[in-house]
Amino acid sequence: MATTQKVTKAKVFGSYNFIDKDPVLDIMRSLVELEAKQRGYSFDQVLVRMAHDTGLSYGCYVGWFYGATRTPLFANLQRSAHYLGVEFTAGSAKKRFPSKANH
Repeated sequence: MATTQKVTKAKVFGSYNFIDKDPVLDIMRSLVELEAKQRGYSFDQVLVRMAHDTGLSYGCYVGWFYGATRTPLFANLQRSAHYLGVEFTAGSAKKRFPSKANH
Protein backbone atom coordinates (compact mmCIF):
# COMPACT_ATOMS: atom_id res chain seq x y z
CA MET A 1 0.00 0.00 0.00
CA ALA A 2 1.48 3.33 -1.08
CA THR A 3 1.50 6.20 1.37
CA THR A 4 0.50 9.61 0.12
CA GLN A 5 2.42 12.50 1.59
CA LYS A 6 1.13 16.02 1.51
CA VAL A 7 3.65 18.41 0.01
CA THR A 8 3.64 21.95 1.30
CA LYS A 9 5.12 24.55 -0.98
CA ALA A 10 6.70 27.66 0.45
CA LYS A 11 6.22 30.86 -1.44
CA VAL A 12 9.65 32.22 -2.22
CA PHE A 13 10.13 35.91 -2.85
CA GLY A 14 13.08 37.10 -4.85
CA SER A 15 15.07 40.05 -3.65
CA TYR A 16 14.33 43.48 -5.05
CA ASN A 17 17.35 44.97 -6.75
CA PHE A 18 16.82 48.68 -7.12
CA ILE A 19 18.70 50.48 -9.85
CA ASP A 20 19.60 53.82 -8.28
CA LYS A 21 18.37 54.35 -4.72
CA ASP A 22 16.28 52.44 -2.23
CA PRO A 23 12.56 53.09 -2.92
CA VAL A 24 12.07 53.98 0.76
CA LEU A 25 13.77 57.28 -0.07
CA ASP A 26 10.89 58.06 -2.42
CA ILE A 27 8.52 57.64 0.52
CA MET A 28 10.67 59.90 2.69
CA ARG A 29 10.87 62.50 -0.09
CA SER A 30 7.06 62.52 -0.28
CA LEU A 31 6.79 62.97 3.49
CA VAL A 32 9.25 65.87 3.45
CA GLU A 33 7.46 67.48 0.50
CA LEU A 34 4.15 67.18 2.34
CA GLU A 35 5.66 68.75 5.46
CA ALA A 36 7.12 71.59 3.37
CA LYS A 37 3.76 72.24 1.74
CA GLN A 38 1.88 72.17 5.05
CA ARG A 39 4.34 74.53 6.75
CA GLY A 40 5.00 76.83 3.82
CA TYR A 41 8.72 75.98 3.78
CA SER A 42 11.01 74.93 0.98
CA PHE A 43 12.17 71.32 0.83
CA ASP A 44 15.64 72.31 2.02
CA GLN A 45 14.26 74.38 4.90
CA VAL A 46 12.47 71.27 6.16
CA LEU A 47 15.74 69.32 5.88
CA VAL A 48 17.55 71.94 7.97
CA ARG A 49 14.83 71.83 10.66
CA MET A 50 14.84 68.03 10.63
CA ALA A 51 18.61 67.94 11.01
CA HIS A 52 18.46 70.32 13.96
CA ASP A 53 15.58 68.55 15.72
CA THR A 54 16.47 64.90 15.05
CA GLY A 55 20.20 65.09 15.69
CA LEU A 56 21.03 63.73 12.25
CA SER A 57 23.33 65.84 10.15
CA TYR A 58 22.10 67.98 7.27
CA GLY A 59 24.68 66.09 5.19
CA CYS A 60 22.85 62.85 5.96
CA TYR A 61 19.69 64.24 4.35
CA VAL A 62 21.63 65.72 1.44
CA GLY A 63 23.13 62.29 0.87
CA TRP A 64 19.67 60.70 0.85
CA PHE A 65 18.02 63.07 -1.58
CA TYR A 66 20.85 64.58 -3.64
CA GLY A 67 23.95 62.53 -2.95
CA ALA A 68 25.40 59.07 -3.19
CA THR A 69 23.49 57.35 -0.36
CA ARG A 70 21.77 54.34 -1.86
CA THR A 71 20.48 52.59 1.26
CA PRO A 72 19.91 54.68 4.39
CA LEU A 73 20.13 53.23 7.89
CA PHE A 74 16.73 52.09 9.11
CA ALA A 75 17.19 53.79 12.49
CA ASN A 76 17.73 57.13 10.72
CA LEU A 77 14.62 56.56 8.61
CA GLN A 78 12.61 55.83 11.74
CA ARG A 79 13.90 58.92 13.53
CA SER A 80 13.12 61.14 10.56
CA ALA A 81 9.69 59.66 9.94
CA HIS A 82 8.83 60.02 13.63
CA TYR A 83 9.76 63.70 13.44
CA LEU A 84 7.36 64.03 10.51
CA GLY A 85 4.59 62.36 12.52
CA VAL A 86 4.70 58.94 10.90
CA GLU A 87 5.35 55.59 12.55
CA PHE A 88 7.77 53.88 10.22
CA THR A 89 8.15 50.12 10.60
CA ALA A 90 9.63 47.41 8.44
CA GLY A 91 6.16 46.47 7.16
CA SER A 92 4.35 49.77 6.81
CA ALA A 93 4.20 53.48 7.40
CA LYS A 94 1.24 54.56 9.53
CA LYS A 95 0.25 58.04 10.63
CA ARG A 96 0.22 57.96 14.40
CA PHE A 97 1.97 60.89 15.99
CA PRO A 98 1.28 64.61 15.67
CA SER A 99 4.03 66.33 13.74
CA LYS A 100 6.82 67.73 15.91
CA ALA A 101 7.56 70.42 13.36
CA ASN A 102 4.83 72.53 15.03
CA HIS A 103 7.14 73.30 17.92
